[in-house]
Amino acid sequence: MSSGTSGLNRQELGTWVRYISASRSLFQALDRRLRDESGLSLTDFELLAAIQRSRDVRMRDLAELVSFSPSRLTHVVRRMAARGWVDVSATPGDKRSKTLRLTRAGKGVLDDAWPAHARAIRDLFLDQLAEQDREAFEDTFRRIRQATKASSDSLDGSTTSGAS
Repeated sequence: MSSGTSGLNRQELGTWVRYISASRSLFQALDRRLRDESGLSLTDFELLAAIQRSRDVRMRDLAELVSFSPSRLTHVVRRMAARGWVDVSATPGDKRSKTLRLTRAGKGVLDDAWPAHARAIRDLFLDQLAEQDREAFEDTFRRIRQATKASSDSLDGSTTSGAS
């Protein structure tokens, strides 16, 4: 094993590399198909869908929900607001917080894009999995999300506690 892969055996490294490669390829293909069929980027679609599911959602909660940095989210939300897809308003009782709401135009864009996106998800992802694979994926990714959230929470907590 080379020093560049220290801590991972050949099989573990291969699993990681295949996961990263497949994930990137999948997201690029989903983005390309969504843009081609609806003119909407995958990022815009994901955010509009998350805002719709959450109804009135605070920016900081949305950033955590979709795993975006606050600055990236602010940039994308400004663009969406300029297109008339979302309303951004002050959060009652919190001057520093902003709340997002999907507009009628945003809902229309999302509704128009859904069929094409669902077909792409089915073609590129779901049809590639056997039923037991789907169950294993759900369980695995739930655990990964919990681990990454716990890791992020512990980092946030150590930063906060170190500042006192």
